[in-house]
Amino acid sequence: MAKQAINTTEALAQALRNELQRVAEATPLRARLRPIQDRVMSRPATGQQAGEAFFDELSGDL
Repeated sequence: MAKQAINTTEALAQALRNELQRVAEATPLRARLRPIQDRVMSRPATGQQAGEAFFDELSGDL
């Protein structure tokens, strides 16, 4: 396929059309996150509380 020379206005119009099509076809963030949320929620609760001591241990008592 040979490249055609196009002017700036047409290049911008084409870029905008392509971007609008990309956005329209994109999977929404909520739908992308749902499998991760389901996987996290499928794990059993530990019963432990994430209090100040827990976070201090994670940070190494900085």
